[in-house]
Amino acid sequence: MLADAEIVSTDSRNQTITVRDAGETTVFGEHGTADCLKAMLSAYNSDTGKTQEIGFEDLQVGDYVVIGLYDNEKAQAQTETVHAESVERMRQKSAQD
Repeated sequence: MLADAEIVSTDSRNQTITVRDAGETTVFGEHGTADCLKAMLSAYNSDTGKTQEIGFEDLQVGDYVVIGLYDNEKAQAQTETVHAESVERMRQKSAQD
Protein backbone atom coordinates (compact mmCIF):
# COMPACT_ATOMS: atom_id res chain seq x y z
CA MET A 1 0.00 0.00 0.00
CA LEU A 2 1.10 3.60 -0.54
CA ALA A 3 0.75 6.40 1.99
CA ASP A 4 1.16 10.15 1.38
CA ALA A 5 3.02 11.84 4.22
CA GLU A 6 5.06 14.85 5.29
CA ILE A 7 8.36 14.33 7.10
CA VAL A 8 8.36 15.94 10.58
CA SER A 9 11.74 14.59 11.73
CA THR A 10 14.59 12.35 10.62
CA ASP A 11 16.96 10.12 12.57
CA SER A 12 20.04 9.44 10.46
CA ARG A 13 21.61 7.12 13.02
CA ASN A 14 18.63 4.73 12.97
CA GLN A 15 17.57 5.58 9.38
CA THR A 16 14.00 6.38 10.42
CA ILE A 17 11.63 9.18 9.52
CA THR A 18 8.75 10.46 11.59
CA VAL A 19 5.84 11.54 9.41
CA ARG A 20 2.26 12.78 9.52
CA ASP A 21 -0.47 12.09 7.02
CA ALA A 22 -0.73 14.36 4.00
CA GLY A 23 -3.52 14.56 1.44
CA GLU A 24 -6.21 11.89 1.61
CA THR A 25 -4.10 9.35 3.47
CA THR A 26 -5.10 8.21 6.97
CA VAL A 27 -2.30 5.81 7.83
CA PHE A 28 0.12 7.58 10.17
CA GLY A 29 -2.12 10.19 11.78
CA GLU A 30 -0.17 13.08 13.31
CA HIS A 31 2.82 10.96 14.25
CA GLY A 32 4.14 7.73 12.76
CA THR A 33 7.63 6.34 12.28
CA ALA A 34 8.97 4.47 9.26
CA ASP A 35 12.20 2.49 9.24
CA CYS A 36 13.96 3.27 5.96
CA LEU A 37 17.05 1.08 6.44
CA LYS A 38 16.04 -1.40 3.73
CA ALA A 39 13.75 0.89 1.73
CA MET A 40 14.38 1.95 -1.84
CA LEU A 41 14.75 5.75 -1.65
CA SER A 42 14.02 7.94 -4.65
CA ALA A 43 13.02 11.45 -5.65
CA TYR A 44 10.54 12.45 -8.34
CA ASN A 45 11.51 15.42 -10.49
CA SER A 46 8.34 17.11 -11.73
CA ASP A 47 10.28 19.12 -14.33
CA THR A 48 11.65 16.05 -16.10
CA GLY A 49 9.02 13.52 -15.04
CA LYS A 50 11.82 11.18 -13.96
CA THR A 51 12.67 9.47 -10.70
CA GLN A 52 16.22 9.10 -9.40
CA GLU A 53 17.74 7.18 -6.52
CA ILE A 54 18.68 9.25 -3.44
CA GLY A 55 20.31 8.62 -0.08
CA PHE A 56 18.72 8.87 3.36
CA GLU A 57 20.53 12.17 3.98
CA ASP A 58 18.54 13.70 1.07
CA LEU A 59 15.28 13.36 3.01
CA GLN A 60 14.53 16.56 4.93
CA VAL A 61 11.91 17.82 7.39
CA GLY A 62 9.02 19.28 5.40
CA ASP A 63 9.47 17.03 2.36
CA TYR A 64 6.34 15.36 1.01
CA VAL A 65 6.84 11.65 0.41
CA VAL A 66 4.97 8.57 -0.71
CA ILE A 67 5.80 5.63 1.54
CA GLY A 68 5.33 2.09 0.35
CA LEU A 69 4.29 -0.19 3.22
CA TYR A 70 3.47 -3.84 3.53
CA ASP A 71 -0.32 -4.15 3.87
CA ASN A 72 -0.02 -6.07 7.14
CA GLU A 73 1.79 -3.12 8.79
CA LYS A 74 -0.90 -0.49 8.14
CA ALA A 75 -2.67 -1.23 11.44
CA GLN A 76 0.54 -0.56 13.41
CA ALA A 77 1.55 2.63 11.56
CA GLN A 78 0.24 4.98 14.29
CA THR A 79 1.59 3.03 17.26
CA GLU A 80 4.77 1.22 16.16
CA THR A 81 7.70 1.74 13.80
CA VAL A 82 6.82 0.21 10.44
CA HIS A 83 9.26 -0.98 7.78
CA ALA A 84 9.06 1.01 4.57
CA GLU A 85 9.46 -0.86 1.27
CA SER A 86 10.05 2.41 -0.54
CA VAL A 87 10.11 6.15 0.08
CA GLU A 88 9.68 8.49 -2.87
CA ARG A 89 10.15 12.20 -2.28
CA MET A 90 7.50 13.93 -4.36
CA ARG A 91 8.15 17.51 -3.32
CA GLN A 92 11.07 18.97 -1.47
CA LYS A 93 10.49 21.60 1.18
CA SER A 94 10.96 24.96 -0.49
CA ALA A 95 13.33 27.60 0.88
CA GLN A 96 10.38 29.90 1.62
CA ASP A 97 8.68 27.39 3.99
